[in-house]
Amino acid sequence: MHTATTFRRFRWFLSPSGLTFLAITSFIIVGGYWRLTGLGSGSVWNDEAQSTIYALSILHTGTPGIVSQHLINNWEPLYPYLEAASIAALGQTDFAFRLPSAILGIALIPTAYWIGMRLRDRYVGLTFAAMVAFSTEYIGWSRQARWYMLFVVLMALGTLASIAWSRAGSKRARFLGLAGVTAACVALAFTSVGLFLLYAPGIVAGLFVYIASSRWGRIRQFFSGPGATASPSPGTSSPLVPYRFRPSLALAIAGAAVAIVVLEAPLVWGGLAALLRGIFWFSPYPPVWSSLYGTYLVNYYSAVIVLSFASIYFIAAKRDPFEIGLLAFCAMTFVCVSVGGSLTNNVAGGVPPIERHIVPLLFFLFALAAITVAEVVRLTVTAIDRAWPKPRRLRTFGPAMYGAAVVVMLVVPSVMVPSGQTLNTFKIETEADGWIAWVPFSVAPAYPSALYQTQQANYELASLYVQSHRTSGDVVGATTTGPPSVYLGDIEYWIRGNAIPTTIYYRNGQPTFYQTGAVLVANTSQLENLLYNSSGWFISDIRGNVSIAFPGQMDLVVKYFMTPVQNGSDPTILLYHWNRSTPVGLVKTLIREFPPLYNYTHGWSLQGQLGWAVTNGVRSFVYRDLLVPIAPYLLPIIKNQTTRGLGTLFNVYNNRPDLQATFPGVTTSPYNDSTLLAWACAVASGNQSDTAYTVLAPFESVYCK
Repeated sequence: MHTATTFRRFRWFLSPSGLTFLAITSFIIVGGYWRLTGLGSGSVWNDEAQSTIYALSILHTGTPGIVSQHLINNWEPLYPYLEAASIAALGQTDFAFRLPSAILGIALIPTAYWIGMRLRDRYVGLTFAAMVAFSTEYIGWSRQARWYMLFVVLMALGTLASIAWSRAGSKRARFLGLAGVTAACVALAFTSVGLFLLYAPGIVAGLFVYIASSRWGRIRQFFSGPGATASPSPGTSSPLVPYRFRPSLALAIAGAAVAIVVLEAPLVWGGLAALLRGIFWFSPYPPVWSSLYGTYLVNYYSAVIVLSFASIYFIAAKRDPFEIGLLAFCAMTFVCVSVGGSLTNNVAGGVPPIERHIVPLLFFLFALAAITVAEVVRLTVTAIDRAWPKPRRLRTFGPAMYGAAVVVMLVVPSVMVPSGQTLNTFKIETEADGWIAWVPFSVAPAYPSALYQTQQANYELASLYVQSHRTSGDVVGATTTGPPSVYLGDIEYWIRGNAIPTTIYYRNGQPTFYQTGAVLVANTSQLENLLYNSSGWFISDIRGNVSIAFPGQMDLVVKYFMTPVQNGSDPTILLYHWNRSTPVGLVKTLIREFPPLYNYTHGWSLQGQLGWAVTNGVRSFVYRDLLVPIAPYLLPIIKNQTTRGLGTLFNVYNNRPDLQATFPGVTTSPYNDSTLLAWACAVASGNQSDTAYTVLAPFESVYCK
């Protein structure tokens, strides 16, 4: 008896249901392996991702801090709580940072199967699950410490709930389905309210089209009447609007609404912008259509796009209202993301939108493509079956054979005929600089996060260094004030000259970052004023300080008048310290503390004061001991060619005892530097050989007047 029961259980695995289960399990195992592989590597690339900063803030303060200046990446408390729990259980490691996303990515595989099966049948489900399991992009996002996989999983669960609601056979089932849809929408808003707002119009459009298609008979009757064969009920009166006028009237109302929106576009947009500012403190850019998303899909997923368009034929043939609504959702979402991405990125000004915001839509394009693949295979197999009927036992193995065939259909074309796009591996998980071909589906993807992984700045090391070394009165500035505030508390200054205008609001007349309240330091004079009047620290994620983030001479101020702190930096962050003993600070202090000098230079520009310090000042015995050592640090930020040339000559003179002995009149009263200038002219023009030639030659015109 026991043997017979065991045999019957074993036989279940050879049934269509059992073989389907084995196929899905295989997808989960293989897809899960590649999602979990490498979670603990590459710390400098991921351990300071946006969501991780939130998670660390939760562990430190109990609440997720707001750190991003990008609307779509703000207000995302849901995923960081999952990551915070992982960190609390496993410690502060890359594996802990990324594990929640990997688990969500694995859970998406069976969810895709259930969606496909509920949409049509197990074969659509197998195709859909295989596409998700072996998608290079989804494998990559499942290995990122970010919230995108949670957003996709919640949209998938919301889709399952929507299917249950649309096909419910009782009020209780319909209520449960509606409750599931509502819960998914609320969770999506807490995952990323910005991205949810871009996808919400698509959800509404899909719902509207579903309702319209499921009640198409009533709608036709409303516009065309009950028909010639239908007899009017006794006592019924004529309709208020005759049936023959209703289509024209509906078109006129719709056209009037569109005309109002087009003609009053500035007023409509002004109202929407004011609403967004009131809710999010974020001033959006004007909406502009971006072709980047369409180009991205065509370049990297051309086959998926073709299959998605082909699904229109099979959906139209079946006329299922939910599938028609799914088509409408995909179309409207693509439009909304392509336009909505410009609200937070200045697309009109040349700033590209972010490709990863289309990752959730890709999931539903896979669903449409899965319908096409399953139906094409079904038609092909049916035609072959009619010509060569296969044995019944072979039909039993159909699901497993189909699952294997789908994997082959996905992977082999991707490997044999890749998209033609190449990716630079330098910005991924390796220091090697090379190029690889982009493969949409693979059982062993190389660098699966190549499209979207960028180096994440590690603010923790620098912040903890500042925390342990700062003294009372030290201020802290940063190029991005949110992340270090997780470790240090309030950051007083936001130092960058290219701050996004929409992230600024004015507090007491001062431009500040709209989330952290840090005062913006946006130009050279403001930065110099900060250095003159305080001691402090500067945490910069602008590597090398040669960037548009520091326009004008800001980069020179940072480079020459702040001291790099090597122990507090890593390849992703540069930490600086400054105090009043910096060269510029010394000059300003000297001028303030000596009344005659203050009266002499009062009203001069900074350039004028520094010019005095490297020319006239270094010849004076009163100030010489102070100014001679710092003159070389002042020269690079002096713009005037004549002043810089003279300062360079005096710097050479002050470091050459032989020149001081030959030309004593330079530093004795009455001053006479004509002979020194004649010597410099001879050296700079090449008429006299001297080691100072390379330094003096650029200023030949200054010395040889």
